[in-house]
Amino acid sequence: MAINLELAKRVRDVSSPRESREDVIEYYQEKYPGQKTLKNGQVQYEWKKKIVDAELALNPNAKRASLNKRYQKEKGVERYLKGKPKPEVQAQYKALGEKLPPKPPAGITVTGTVCVRYQDNPCEPRTFTVTLEGGEMRVLLESFDMQTIINKYMMIDVDDAEPTISECPCNGDDCECDFEITAIEE
Repeated sequence: MAINLELAKRVRDVSSPRESREDVIEYYQEKYPGQKTLKNGQVQYEWKKKIVDAELALNPNAKRASLNKRYQKEKGVERYLKGKPKPEVQAQYKALGEKLPPKPPAGITVTGTVCVRYQDNPCEPRTFTVTLEGGEMRVLLESFDMQTIINKYMMIDVDDAEPTISECPCNGDDCECDFEITAIEE
């Protein structure tokens, strides 16, 4: 499967910026899920170290110990989960979120025409409307491959490695590929 840059751009265009504490922390938790147990028995989470490093890069005058404290437990509850952040902390999360990729929608509807080929037959345009959510959306976000959408249109597994209909490789004069993506509102 090959990354389709136009598809990736269109998904990005319907994505939301990461502006809140929850969006930023969710990104770091997903991107850096690792952890290790220290000699004293405490668990050190990779995402916490990475988010503190990123905050320090944005504000070199901040104190690492102070930022680390933000992500520690207090009376069994994570400090960052307690209440609404102060306005200056909200501004820090918003600034950090501007440096991150946008938050993709939970699902999309794709409508349009794509040029496809069935085995060795000539390429032909197909008009379609498909909706991707959940695991199918995850597959699309991992690959940004039009084949994911074609597989959904053909009602086969979106990650099928050997589909019967594939995206046309020739890009000839008869080939059409024009589609629109809309985010599914949560």
